[in-house]
Amino acid sequence: MRLLLKLAISWILWGIGFYLYYPFLSIFLVRYIKPSELGFFYLTTLIFSLPLPYLGGKINKKFGDKYSIILGMSISGTGILLLPFASSIILLYIFMIMYNSFYIALPAFYELMEIEGKSTISKVWAISVLPSIFMPSIGGMISQYLGFTYLFIISAFFIIFSFLPLITQKEIKNTDPKIEFYPIISLIILPVALSSQFIYLVIKEMYNLSDTLIGIIATFAELLGSIIAFTSSFISSKKAINLSLILFSLQSLIIISPYFSAFYGLWESIIPLSLSISKKNYVSAVTMQMIGWILGYLIASIIQSPRDAIFLSSVLSLIVLAFINFGKY
Repeated sequence: MRLLLKLAISWILWGIGFYLYYPFLSIFLVRYIKPSELGFFYLTTLIFSLPLPYLGGKINKKFGDKYSIILGMSISGTGILLLPFASSIILLYIFMIMYNSFYIALPAFYELMEIEGKSTISKVWAISVLPSIFMPSIGGMISQYLGFTYLFIISAFFIIFSFLPLITQKEIKNTDPKIEFYPIISLIILPVALSSQFIYLVIKEMYNLSDTLIGIIATFAELLGSIIAFTSSFISSKKAINLSLILFSLQSLIIISPYFSAFYGLWESIIPLSLSISKKNYVSAVTMQMIGWILGYLIASIIQSPRDAIFLSSVLSLIVLAFINFGKY
């Protein structure tokens, strides 16, 4: 089996698990955490997870890429599996940090994709979004009729087993991970981080939507992001980032209709496109992405207003767009 096919199958399995629960994570968490404190919760768990890409790089160097993938995805899936069983806020933090262990695997995934040639990351990312066509809707029905426990358990097994297609992959050891700084990557991720934990929660509260309808909207959002991500592999990264940021900024029009939240789906093209600036140092690239998420969560925790965070996210996406076109990038 070709490496590209193995990677595609692995990420499709991950995508099935991810898109099944993702639109409902914040909706689940507000049972335990105030909406105004969600930003701080995500911020704290991500700060503790910041060393994970570097750890993954060390494992890549000593044992090979597939071992960091096996470890990272197994721990990540286990975190999701345990999440609905958290009996205290401390356990909720621990299980979310466990879930973030996919950051151990990400540098190895990207390095393997790089072997397959230019634009492979965007193409595989777009393929992995295919489950978003139906999984959010299924997740909405599961959460509405069976409950969140079943939703997270089913999601967890797909996430854990996402490493299986790579179990026979030949070991590829990489050089020592050196941290380099690409501030533009953090700036690109910042608008996404600001609205990510709030977008579906806000439209649910604004328009009193059912979980099933939230799932359908999320499906359209991810499908839109998938189309743009796949298209971006055929044009210059700068043009693709420009288009993605412009469309992403339209999410603030949720004040007119909840369906404008579908433009949040452009995060699916923004994240892989940000890697084009990394000069193939994926440990550093993933770390800088995490810093962008941390900054977004920090701002959200200061604002303590989910709706304001979404509007600021749209404004910042346009500011980043201007910086990319008139700055040094």
